[in-house]
Amino acid sequence: MQLFLVSRVYSTSVKIPLERPRSACKQAPVNKNYIGYARVSTDLIRQGVSMDNQQVVIRNFVAHLNGTLLEIITEEVSGQDDAREGLERAIQLCKKTGSILVVSTLSRLGRSVRKIQNILDSEVEFICVDFPQGTRMHYQMLAVFAEYEAKCIGERVSRCIQHLKTTQGRVFGSKKIKDVQKKGVEGNRKAAMAYNQDIVPMVQGLRSNGSTLTQIAQRLNSLRIKTRYNKEWSCTAVWRLLNHSQVTTN
Repeated sequence: MQLFLVSRVYSTSVKIPLERPRSACKQAPVNKNYIGYARVSTDLIRQGVSMDNQQVVIRNFVAHLNGTLLEIITEEVSGQDDAREGLERAIQLCKKTGSILVVSTLSRLGRSVRKIQNILDSEVEFICVDFPQGTRMHYQMLAVFAEYEAKCIGERVSRCIQHLKTTQGRVFGSKKIKDVQKKGVEGNRKAAMAYNQDIVPMVQGLRSNGSTLTQIAQRLNSLRIKTRYNKEWSCTAVWRLLNHSQVTTN
């Protein structure tokens, strides 16, 4: 139905058509490929529940859109940390597969204006489940509030630590923490390489013979070979193994 604005000028009626205002809400694309991303700041038990909740929210959202969820990438890192290997891998995977990045909330991507702006400028489309109609302007405004919230949290934590130091003599942190973290990362890398060195040749052989990722995963599971995390193999896990072996050899 078309609307008109009636204006009387010198005893004449002029009908000016008015456009019905269009909704500014962005409809989430259906029947698309999606890459999920979930993040928690620490490995506490309470945070583990949060990680599970994020994955459930992402899966339900993609299922509601009749989309295909290729993978959910998870990592435990602070939102203010720029070294976000999981997020970078999710962005690159979206570019490679033409998928849409989906997160439960904007804060999972980061709590700084610069971080959100970099993602917006990466030419990768992303959707926040709690605000799927958000536009570029909305996300920029929300990033300002997220950064302010992160600053307030840091100030409260600093005041609390200082209070415990002065009133209870508590000691926090260690001068050797960076060395310990470095040794831990190196140890995990060596453990992964040692665990996979016997599996990679067999997987590469099956792949060169024309087996699909799903067939390789089924073969490994039939042989009761578990992943490094004591889980059954999936096509995604096989893809990661082959991709990591190529990076290591190169």
